[in-house]
Amino acid sequence: MRLTKRPVPASIHWRAVTRLGVIFAAVALTPAGWPQQNPPQANSVGGGIFVDGHLSEEYTRPGQSIRFWISIENRSGSAITDIRLSELYVPGFAKKPWCAAQLATCEPAPGAGPECAAPSVPLKSGAPPAKPDEYLLCSQLGQGESIIVRGDLVAIAPEGQHNFYAVISWSSDLPAANAPRSSRAVALGDGEVLSGLGYWWRLLPSQPLYVIPIVVALLTILGTWLTKRLEQHALTWSSTMLVESHKATVQFYMPTGSHLTAAVGLLESYRSSFRAPGKAMLKRDLQTLQRAYFHMMMFQWWYWQTFLNESAFHLKNRMGEHLIQLLYGHHAGLFGINRLPIRRLLERILGHLKKEMTLDEFLVQLVRHRSDEARGWSLFQKWARREECDRDLVGLRGFLAVLLYEVNRPNLHWYGHLEALRLPDSLLVTLYDLVPARKWRTDVEEYFARARIVTKASWWSWVQKMYYWTGRPFRMARRYYWR
Repeated sequence: MRLTKRPVPASIHWRAVTRLGVIFAAVALTPAGWPQQNPPQANSVGGGIFVDGHLSEEYTRPGQSIRFWISIENRSGSAITDIRLSELYVPGFAKKPWCAAQLATCEPAPGAGPECAAPSVPLKSGAPPAKPDEYLLCSQLGQGESIIVRGDLVAIAPEGQHNFYAVISWSSDLPAANAPRSSRAVALGDGEVLSGLGYWWRLLPSQPLYVIPIVVALLTILGTWLTKRLEQHALTWSSTMLVESHKATVQFYMPTGSHLTAAVGLLESYRSSFRAPGKAMLKRDLQTLQRAYFHMMMFQWWYWQTFLNESAFHLKNRMGEHLIQLLYGHHAGLFGINRLPIRRLLERILGHLKKEMTLDEFLVQLVRHRSDEARGWSLFQKWARREECDRDLVGLRGFLAVLLYEVNRPNLHWYGHLEALRLPDSLLVTLYDLVPARKWRTDVEEYFARARIVTKASWWSWVQKMYYWTGRPFRMARRYYWR
């Protein structure tokens, strides 16, 4: 029989080589194969003294204090002496006297101050405590001993965040020729002094156990108060003010506005076709002026009836009421009502008028010889030809615009829309000239700004109100710097 040798596949050689490489790497990376590091000498002064420190809090406010600790442990081969605080970096704070929590061989530490020495505990040396030294932490710290020094830092004034640190220095207990003095810096932590508002703003979120119940209670109280106030406001407006205001609107405000609208329109038509003095008046212009005179007297009569029955204009907005009174006072000065003879004549004419007065009945009284209406007609023609008439018409247009806007305020919730109040620049200039004080003028400007912006109901009104209140600071700043 013949035996033949079969060749070994090449893949088997590569597998063997790979396994040998893994085994070699494992042996090389074992700790026994690593280079040995020599530990620090036990008697090394720099490496055998361990110093640590920290703060009790990261922030406080002026007048309050935070506590800090500095621990010193002697792991060297000899004792250390004259352990001192070389530097204490705590901006914004002042250090109070400290005490040693663990005295070791310091016997009550001379640097601790009189308040830290317990009279009932006799000193090892039998001598009284030395005079306090604010920078001496311990006179001697033996091998294997440690000391913990605590102190308080009193906040003086607001200060930004800083990294507090202290520098501790000591001398080794060796012969004088070989006794170097060593020091080490220890970080205490970050600290800062906050103002009153900033302190509470930082403190409250960090105390959820106390803050959450307080916030929930305050929100509950605020929500209850706001709900009751809104209900009371809605009840007062819907059941009392709205009913009375609507009744006054139908009985007095709407007739007043209707006659004023007719009078202003007719006077503007007459002034547009005004003939120069000395020329004959056209019959058409005369009839226009007579109708304007009738509606002007009826406007005065309804305005008079409003104050006799309602005492004033009761509108939803107080500024609207002030503007109504202000613009009527402007009209009274230009129309001549403030003069006593004309005021008496106007009151006599108004005494002859009535609610159902028609134009025909008024013209019949006008043509009577020496009647009060005839005397008033003569004065009215002269007034309509003067420049004061144009200025008065501007103010009356403003009176009418504010009155109609306030009367139609319920439309915002009834129909979901309210016509914006936009006055011409000439009228705004007249209004601002009538305002007695700068602060009140700002209120008037804000009234017209809101009347231009808030014109929708439901959720859209909240968007418009947010836009109005967001832009108010910018409008206030613009008025302040541009005047």
